[in-house]
Amino acid sequence: DAVISGAALREAGPLVDPFIFRPRSRTTGERRLRLAACLPDPAERGPETAAAVAALREVVGCRGDDVEVIIFGIDDGDPLLRAPSAAFPWRRTPTLPLRRRAALLGTIDLLVEGRHDEAGAVSAIEAMASAAAVVATAALPAGTPAVDARNALLTAGARLDDLAANVERLVDDAALLDSLRRQ
Repeated sequence: DAVISGAALREAGPLVDPFIFRPRSRTTGERRLRLAACLPDPAERGPETAAAVAALREVVGCRGDDVEVIIFGIDDGDPLLRAPSAAFPWRRTPTLPLRRRAALLGTIDLLVEGRHDEAGAVSAIEAMASAAAVVATAALPAGTPAVDARNALLTAGARLDDLAANVERLVDDAALLDSLRRQ
């Protein structure tokens, strides 16, 4: 487990603004779980992006109305809008400015992050700061404060079955989901 020291964080500077990326009030009682994924530009997508979308599709196929999926970073004309892999119910949100992205992340329960680059790490950190659980690849860049089973569930590479299994695990285990959201 890679744990970042306070000295390393002070040296690196703030990764997210805690006044912008913070938990928002959520409705109480029965409601659907809100799952989200942030996708890179189409030219920068790799197998991990396809795996994240496919994992969400698999969860929606099993859970139906128990979950709501929001994919952001999808602008008009995006090839994903026509892709067979995206043939499941989800809401599209275009690329968002900082404050709108923070507002969205503050309302979700779980971020599925298939990218393993710096942008994926930033999205994971923003989601954690907003009290969302994170399912991500274990290949996030060094220094990312995601620790498997402590504040995120990490998978090896972009394996669809592992991503989907971790999402399903959090959908099934409310105590684990709440624990990850509080870290």
